[in-house]
Amino acid sequence: MQQMSISFGVAAAGLTTAMFVPAGSAANPAEMIAGLHKAFLALGAFTVLSTITFYRLKREDGANETRQKDLHLG
Repeated sequence: MQQMSISFGVAAAGLTTAMFVPAGSAANPAEMIAGLHKAFLALGAFTVLSTITFYRLKREDGANETRQKDLHLG
């Protein structure tokens, strides 16, 4: 599962970068660097938004998906 999430992150970063970097090989270095800076800012914003989203989850929110049951020992 971890390998799939890493692969998804790499793919999302590549697509985000492709959105901001000028198309074609005729782009000058200044345009390329400006596009990369915008992509890094966008990826940072996505990271902050996902952190806020996951922070708001409760401990029991994923129990139904993973089919975990509370064990009451005692």
